[in-house]
Amino acid sequence: MSNRQNGIKTLLLAGLLVGVTACSDTHDELLDHADKKNSAEITYINAADNATTFYLKSRQYLKSVYHRDFVTTNLPVGQVSRAIEHKWASSGHKSEFAIEDSTSGENMDELKYSLSDNDKYWAIAWMDNGNEVLSVFEKKASNQNDVMRVRVFANQALSLNILDDDANYPNTEAGKATPTYTLQNCSDLYVGGNEIDLCQQGNYGESYLVVVNQQGQISYAPE
Repeated sequence: MSNRQNGIKTLLLAGLLVGVTACSDTHDELLDHADKKNSAEITYINAADNATTFYLKSRQYLKSVYHRDFVTTNLPVGQVSRAIEHKWASSGHKSEFAIEDSTSGENMDELKYSLSDNDKYWAIAWMDNGNEVLSVFEKKASNQNDVMRVRVFANQALSLNILDDDANYPNTEAGKATPTYTLQNCSDLYVGGNEIDLCQQGNYGESYLVVVNQQGQISYAPE
């Protein structure tokens, strides 16, 4: 192929890329102004080893989930965000979540998830054998008077025990929340042999998600 033909091919390809980019930008701008009647609330937890940036977009958008427009929150290690509302237009419930190391800017993990209108969710960055990964799942409030109700989210299989309870509880599973358990006292829960003390900020009559690793409690927050 001659140099002239190569030059024409390069120009055509460049023009095509410019056209595709322009169409993508126009498509996303139209979505920005669409009537967004559906929404869900997501609470983010950083149980990873580094400060983490969380992203979320409707999959209707053509831009990368890591575009600055889709940043939801930046969290230091062990911190929990407020509940953050995410809105979408009709058929936009199919979403994409992602996490990024806030210091290095390295993209760590992303996943696709279908949200439901008016539901509430957890999005947790955590360490899986040294790798920062992301899990998303629904909140499950189950408040009962005079007791605490808890679910446990762990990064590996850990033993779970409740004081003065002879039940044989199954070990936790990496990246999954346990069923909801009942605590008569705020310091009755042990995971991986570590006491999980909910007495400082927990209240009886409420339910919580407790995030742990093999060293013990990282954070907890109301369901």
